[in-house]
Amino acid sequence: MTYQTYLDIVLGRCRTLKFLSEETQVDAGEVELATYSALLELADGWDLDTFTVVNDAIATTTTGVRQYPLPGDFGRLPVPRQRHESGLFIATSSTGTPVPLIYRMADEFLRLRSTTNATPVWFTISENTYILLDPPPDSNSSVHYTIMGVYIKRLDALDGNDNILVSHPTALIAATLARLAIDKGAVQAQALVAEKNVQVSKLVNNSSRMRQAFRQIGTL
Repeated sequence: MTYQTYLDIVLGRCRTLKFLSEETQVDAGEVELATYSALLELADGWDLDTFTVVNDAIATTTTGVRQYPLPGDFGRLPVPRQRHESGLFIATSSTGTPVPLIYRMADEFLRLRSTTNATPVWFTISENTYILLDPPPDSNSSVHYTIMGVYIKRLDALDGNDNILVSHPTALIAATLARLAIDKGAVQAQALVAEKNVQVSKLVNNSSRMRQAFRQIGTL
C-alpha cells in the first residue's frame, strides 16, 4: 500500500466519522502529521520487523581508532532479550562467526576503557550517531574487524509514493485516527483509542507469534 493510498483511506474514515464537520475539520496535512507521530510511537514502542534493519557492514575498523559513525538510518538498538544481547557484533574474518559486542553505559565506558589495542569487546553509543569501541581495535593481522548488527531504523517523513510497510496496516490507521480524535476533541476519541489498543495488540502479538514459530522451527 502506498502512502498516498493510505492517506486517502484515512481521510475517507475521517469523513465517515464526521471529522470533517465545522468543529473538527481535518485536512491532509494533519493526517500526515498524525500518521508520522503514530509511526514513531510504533517504532519506539516495539521491535517490529517492519522497522528492523540487518546491516552486515556497519563499519570496518582501523588500528587504534575507537570511534566510528553509525549508519544514517540508525534509530536505536533493539531491546535485549537476554544478557549481553545488544544487537551489534564484531567479526574477525569473512568466514568466522561474529561475536556479540557488550554494551556499557557511557559513563562506565569512559571510566573503564582501555588504551591498549586489542579485539574490541565493549561499546557505547555517542549522540546516537557514533559507536565507540573498547579496547580500541588492533590490526587483527591486517585483516581488520567488521562491525555488523541489527537495529531499529530511524524514521523520516514519508512521501506519497513510499510504501506503508507495517504488516498490519489497520493498526496504523487506528492509531492515526485516535490521535486525530484526541487532538480535535472529537466525541469518538474514547472509542477510537480503544480500537487503536486492540489493533496495536494484534500487530505486536502477531509479530511475537511469528518470531516464536520460526525459533521453534530452527530448533527441530
